[in-house]
Amino acid sequence: AMTLADRVVVMKDGIIEQMADPITLYEQPANTFVAGFIGAPSMNFLTAHLEKVGDGLAIVLEDGSRLPVPASRQERYGNHAGQAVTFGIRPEHVSEVTGESTSLASVHTDVVEPLGSHALLMGRIGESKFVAQVDAHLKLKPGDVCPIHFNMDRMHLFDKNSGTVI
Repeated sequence: AMTLADRVVVMKDGIIEQMADPITLYEQPANTFVAGFIGAPSMNFLTAHLEKVGDGLAIVLEDGSRLPVPASRQERYGNHAGQAVTFGIRPEHVSEVTGESTSLASVHTDVVEPLGSHALLMGRIGESKFVAQVDAHLKLKPGDVCPIHFNMDRMHLFDKNSGTVI
């Protein structure tokens, strides 16, 4: 459907969750069901808390990592400060740390799957499973801890209870 269709209807239990062109479904999912259904590997979902920090906002992951919310999203998420949320990010929107970054967390490596031009790093952040697309030459083995950078311009926040996008 993603390859052939101009519009795709994503249904769950006979109910339309979202109807859009393929790239919109991928980049702007309406909820966690659509976000997890579209894309391979699927979007990562992490338990988090949205916190006010000075004049800005930060996403605090269950392992204590603090990820600053981009200025372009402050207004959109501002009313949700203090709430539990689900933080979503696709594996291709994270990378191994190569310089300085304020958007960091650590993945505890379980498996590294080389795929030629890149590798999939599968592991955990806190208790949540996590997949990152990393450089194929990165030398990691099970048990290693890998610091990763999040492209926060590509993040998604979902309501913790309903799963709808914020």
